[in-house]
Amino acid sequence: MAEVYPSRDNVPEAQHYLIRIRGAGAANPTKELGPGVTVTWVSTGRYRFTFSEAPGVFVGATKAGLQATTPNDVDLWDTVFGSYDATNRRIDVFVYSAANTLADLTSTNWMFVDLIFKATAV
Repeated sequence: MAEVYPSRDNVPEAQHYLIRIRGAGAANPTKELGPGVTVTWVSTGRYRFTFSEAPGVFVGATKAGLQATTPNDVDLWDTVFGSYDATNRRIDVFVYSAANTLADLTSTNWMFVDLIFKATAV
């Protein structure tokens, strides 16, 4: 079993929600990691991460990491986060191809996201 260590963040009470999805083209992706979070495909290149319970006050997100069976498939691709919607407990992540157009992840592509919240105001 993995040991649990105290957080060493510079923001007290920061909690990281780690989520990994596998693309499915123009359909809902397969969530491989991220209990309490549902991930849906909204439209081309737009993925919505919705929490089943309020995770706290949104602090921010690290850049979403992309991975592919053939790395060149996502070379020069980028991700952008929308604003966190605290009322509906969700945030959208947009995926852009190397041509700077929205693009869907395929079954040989993955995205890893780290969303950071805290229990009290920032």
